[in-house]
Amino acid sequence: MGNTNGGPPVQILVLGPVEVDRAAPRGRANTLVSASTWLALHPGAAGCQMDRALQMSPESRMSTLSRMRAWLGSQNLPTSRDGHYRLNAVTDFAAFQALLCTPTGQLRPRCTDHELWSALQLVRGEPLADVDSVWGDGERLQMSLLIADVALLLAERALRRGSTRQAHLAMSRGLLVGSGGQLGQGHPPRSSATQISSALELPPEPPSRVRHSPPVQGAWDIYPIVTLMPMNYAS
Repeated sequence: MGNTNGGPPVQILVLGPVEVDRAAPRGRANTLVSASTWLALHPGAAGCQMDRALQMSPESRMSTLSRMRAWLGSQNLPTSRDGHYRLNAVTDFAAFQALLCTPTGQLRPRCTDHELWSALQLVRGEPLADVDSVWGDGERLQMSLLIADVALLLAERALRRGSTRQAHLAMSRGLLVGSGGQLGQGHPPRSSATQISSALELPPEPPSRVRHSPPVQGAWDIYPIVTLMPMNYAS
């Protein structure tokens, strides 16, 4: 969500292992990181929704929120007066969606190649890779399907232009969230995923990690801790 408190928002990376731009919290670190990540992805959620998603009691929720305020700053998680909680935070997935998606979360039909590649560079691995909670499963699947569709769309465009290098870069990034066969399971399905992967001699399983892109001038302002590298369109 946007910054309404005068200070910098908490920055949370979710397109890979979760990273929060704060020193590790003391005690119950996994619970605090999981709760903070969930709230960042569900701004304005009601307390009962948080209880169901994180499988905690109202008492445990209040204790967790208190610890989150001590960790992230009370200015970033104001006390709720209406039963809804709003964490002043930005995520790389929100940046991904801002580049490519409609307000309803669907992929825009006329994204440019530069927009597609810029979004793919935000992906570091399987989304929410280290979130060992039930709530993460559905979120992980939806993010992965969207990333896979973006990778495949860019690869298909590249191959139509005869640029196998760009297609390989796009599919390699897509393989961070699933195998070549899984890249064809989005909506609408792209049945050529396996054929493209085979033609480019890509590995059948996703690599374990990806290196961060080097800093470049003009990195996207909306998410300053993520750096983007222009795509080289040569074959």
